[in-house]
Amino acid sequence: MTPRFQAFIPLLLALESVFNRDGSVRTEHDPDDPGGATKYGIDQRSHPQVEVAGLTEDSARAIYFAEWVQAQAEALPARIGELIFDIRVNGGPGAVWLQRFLGVNADGFLGPKTLAAARALDAAGRAGAIKAICLQRDARFHRLAETNPRLGRFLNGWLARSARVRAFCLETKEGVV
Repeated sequence: MTPRFQAFIPLLLALESVFNRDGSVRTEHDPDDPGGATKYGIDQRSHPQVEVAGLTEDSARAIYFAEWVQAQAEALPARIGELIFDIRVNGGPGAVWLQRFLGVNADGFLGPKTLAAARALDAAGRAGAIKAICLQRDARFHRLAETNPRLGRFLNGWLARSARVRAFCLETKEGVV
């Protein structure tokens, strides 16, 4: 697991986990969640080969790291990769939103042209991309809540998540945005 992934996964797990009173992570069975049984954000529908109720944090980290690699998060500039990965986990066309911001073909595939355009962004461009993508994400959440009343109850949580991830991605530390 890479340092970037290791720096981001605690936030992702905090956002994706529901805790019991004793501090253990609970398996959720929300009838309004189309993913079915969920633990550490790993849902049964997306991971049919996983016994979700018995999932450990280490297993969840391994699943997320495999998805991190598949999403090419590490190939994107710092913090843009984290944002695109979080959108992938939470649902939404993050790669398309990034491509639209970059002015490249918005096909959702992070190929050489998209990666080169993203890597060419300066600090202000990276911050602008993060803000623009988060606006698209928030608009998607509002559309979902408006078009599907059963999902409407998740809106405040989705927006809070988006704000936390945006803040993480816009933190200014040496070597990052």
